[in-house]
Amino acid sequence: METIQEKLEKLKQHTYTPNSFYDDLTDYIDGIEEHSGIVDGFMTIVNEYMSDNNDVIAHLLALVSGDLNIVIDVPPLVDVSLTDMNAGTETQEITIKMQDSDGIVHETFNGTLAVSFATSVAGVVRDDQNSEITTVTFVNGVATFTAYYSGVWVNDETVTLTVGTGGSHLGFALTPGELQILSVESAE
Repeated sequence: METIQEKLEKLKQHTYTPNSFYDDLTDYIDGIEEHSGIVDGFMTIVNEYMSDNNDVIAHLLALVSGDLNIVIDVPPLVDVSLTDMNAGTETQEITIKMQDSDGIVHETFNGTLAVSFATSVAGVVRDDQNSEITTVTFVNGVATFTAYYSGVWVNDETVTLTVGTGGSHLGFALTPGELQILSVESAE
């Protein structure tokens, strides 16, 4: 099979086009061929990266497509002693994660989201400074804090945590997460 350079050499001998045109064209083609190895090497690196990092790429695609889920990751406290609740000794470590639908944490999510605690009667949920907890701060897609329970509680009272009301990330509205995280023992 004849190379491009060989074909240009034949044209140079049988046309009225100045030889310098064909010489310049041959030099240009030689340059492309010389650099094609660099392009091939670059593409090999890109392909290897993509095959080694499919999970990263899938995660980024999930992120930019709005696949954002607020996950409240705390085992609910069930049938907590009424005596302990009224003594103000109960606390609960709460973790909230921003995940995609495959359960991978969106580590790019940093910032705050609104939270609210709803008690079914009159119990009080505060932080360690006895202040109302209204926001949580996410670092690398995870927020962790401790809820302190005080006030007067009654049998069968519950606490529901709601996270992310009115929140958004990358222009996508967040669907608030909600979970009943505590229930006081039933009256006997």
